[in-house]
Amino acid sequence: MEIPLAVRRAFDNDTYVLEVAMPLRESGSTGVIAAAGSDNTVKVYSQDDLKLKTQLKGPTNTITGLQFAPDNSNIIYSSSMDGLVWSWDVRSSKIVQRYGDQETHKFCSFSVNCDGSMIAAGTEAVETDSYIVFWDIRNTEPVAKFEDSHSDDITQTQFHSLNHQLLSTGSMDGLVCIFDISSMTEEDAIISVLNSESSVSKIGFFGSEHQFIFCMTHTESFCSWNATEGDLIASHTDMRQQLKSQCNVDINYLIDCFCGGADRNDNSLSIAAGGHNGAISLLSTDKCDKFQLTGKLAGGHSSTARCICTDPHVSILQFPMLSAQYNVCSLSLHTVWYDSHWRRGWTCLRVVPCAC
Repeated sequence: MEIPLAVRRAFDNDTYVLEVAMPLRESGSTGVIAAAGSDNTVKVYSQDDLKLKTQLKGPTNTITGLQFAPDNSNIIYSSSMDGLVWSWDVRSSKIVQRYGDQETHKFCSFSVNCDGSMIAAGTEAVETDSYIVFWDIRNTEPVAKFEDSHSDDITQTQFHSLNHQLLSTGSMDGLVCIFDISSMTEEDAIISVLNSESSVSKIGFFGSEHQFIFCMTHTESFCSWNATEGDLIASHTDMRQQLKSQCNVDINYLIDCFCGGADRNDNSLSIAAGGHNGAISLLSTDKCDKFQLTGKLAGGHSSTARCICTDPHVSILQFPMLSAQYNVCSLSLHTVWYDSHWRRGWTCLRVVPCAC
């Protein structure tokens, strides 16, 4: 099913959107979307009409991650290459905290755990040294630092959405590591080390209890494992060929995966894949071996889409594009995509029923 374009709105001239986030509805969200721009600002919009509500300033280098507090939709966090994790109060547009380290690290990724008590951030590598830095949310000084698990940029840091002590990280060294941070000693905390055999671009937990983990790579390969046992479920060396042969879909790259959240009784996973012409294909799978085309998005983009944000607790999908295009359609999640090539972006809003 092709989902038509409903609304398009400009972002800012000469500004790319690098990250996008929205709060969980369970945290009392008033319905907003946040977008981080290449001008090192974060803009917060209304979900319904994409009107600008506020603009947040502070970072002095590229923003690499964006997340609302899981327990408070008024607080938003970002990581950046200036070596800080920032937090703001959206209501006042004021900075709440700046989390840093005595050493000058550049943060490539970060995550706040599901009870809002802990932050973890992954650093850019200096030679072969890269770190996972942890903060108690109440203290701006780190409580721990892991330094032996990865040897290259840590491109992904993701806490489990149900277990506040379970953390996954992915790196350009090809490894996906899973930790139980009930122990803050790296040797004791590490549960699994999984090898994707390529530079990691996206990771995430999925399944009825989020007991599995997926990994996408920069070479468009895909793997999934049991998160705690480390058993391989599926491995595809080139998803472009896989989706062409199974679904007759021509794609150039993978964007991200998303699942229906803990309230679903299945292990299904949805995949968003794109073409350089701006077309987006949505696919679903139960066991990560066979894939089914569930929808196509066309008419809102003209080039590469890079980012998706999901909220598994509501029945809406939202898609903004990297230099400021937002599209919304009615599926089983909130999702957002961005087009990475447009210098002057447009915000596209879709609202269409879909059986995905």
